[in-house]
Amino acid sequence: MDIKLELNQNPKTLHCRLLIQDGNQSRAELMRLSGASRTTVSRLLREAKDPKPKGKPGRKPKLPSSPRKKLRLMAYKSPTLSNTQLAMMMEEKKGIQVSRWTIGRTLKSMSIVRKKPRPVPDLTDIQKQRRLAWCLKHRETDWSRTVFSDESRFQFSANTMRLLCSNKKKPVALDMDTPKELWFGEEYP
Repeated sequence: MDIKLELNQNPKTLHCRLLIQDGNQSRAELMRLSGASRTTVSRLLREAKDPKPKGKPGRKPKLPSSPRKKLRLMAYKSPTLSNTQLAMMMEEKKGIQVSRWTIGRTLKSMSIVRKKPRPVPDLTDIQKQRRLAWCLKHRETDWSRTVFSDESRFQFSANTMRLLCSNKKKPVALDMDTPKELWFGEEYP
């Protein structure tokens, strides 16, 4: 029997391993000579018979850790893509062929889910007119001495598209064709 000896382990365990390697003592003799518990002696005897460690139960994942990381990045960079589109991208870019169901299970295991964006207030016609008037009034202003302290998002139409995001967060609305940020600032001396 070839037993793995490690110097940084418990002295009783190390002594028991040496005794198992030396001869054919009974379990009771090993416990008495080494001072180790019955559980420890039994475990060490099992390890001496079959030294290879047991693997995890169940089948191996189709996506190992490196492609899983790449899938996470793809999901965060393109939150509007479907599982089918993500599977096609994995095949094109990484050469890994997986089904859309595997992509869905993998995203779920990484706590990435599809959610509707949180509601963003719609602008009324009066608000739009006031903002336009403010912009026209200040278009000649020298903005080099201005601090912008507030940033707001407004949505001009309802968004019902589900986006990929972390399970703990609600995604921010995406407005593909219109600018989503309007800035307001104050001049300082």
